[in-house]
Amino acid sequence: PQDLRLKPSWCIVARVELCVYVAVCVAVLFISLLHFISRGGGGRGGHAGAENAAAACWFCLASPQVERHLIVSVGNEAYLALPKGGLVPDHILIIPISHISSGIDQSDGLRSDIARYKNALCQMWKQQGKGMVVFERVTVNTRSPQHVHYQVVPVPLAACQAVRHEFENMGRRYDISFTPIEPSSNLAELTHGGPYLLVDLPDGSRILHTITNPRHPLQFSREVLAKVLNIPDRVDWKACACSKDEETAFAQTFAKNFSSFEPNFDE
Repeated sequence: PQDLRLKPSWCIVARVELCVYVAVCVAVLFISLLHFISRGGGGRGGHAGAENAAAACWFCLASPQVERHLIVSVGNEAYLALPKGGLVPDHILIIPISHISSGIDQSDGLRSDIARYKNALCQMWKQQGKGMVVFERVTVNTRSPQHVHYQVVPVPLAACQAVRHEFENMGRRYDISFTPIEPSSNLAELTHGGPYLLVDLPDGSRILHTITNPRHPLQFSREVLAKVLNIPDRVDWKACACSKDEETAFAQTFAKNFSSFEPNFDE
């Protein structure tokens, strides 16, 4: 007869999935309550446009557009989710729960969550012989403000030294120049509140490009990393799209691997 007992690895996955599901439900209810309060108990006014934007947003947890099977962890003010058409199977996004359009608008709590997620991901990939690259691209769209998010891509240690060179080398091709900045630098002052591309390199240093060209290539950072990783056919995320079952399997694998590195957000 078939052995119906759950294997230990699947028990871990099941527990992680249950925790993620409960956390997402709580976050959705909390955000919905905040939206209700911000409307003055349901009144009309200037909040309507923001609510409509959030409802149509792929990243707002309260939005019906969110694909919850991609979520692998939920913190206090940020969560982790796999992207659609990831560059590599463990390409991950750090996403603010609230709808903000730029890293400049981070609260102290959100900044803490992001730092904890970055540190946890760094520790996980360090054990796998990998470094990581984090990039944030902020654009200006007055009709539909973007929901800022941080793309995190693991890179084999042997390729980490090439990352900065490739960003700068490909930048010259697109007339994109980078300025080294300190981790504590004030982004609002450096960018004057405008669009920018910020890259955290594997060695812990940061480079910044202030975007002035309205035709800035949207896939620039992905193109750079595709070259570093020698996967040129994966530059366009749409060409890397897979089925929901495959996405679910990737998310389950990531959640299992990340479970022992999950930050403690109660500290």
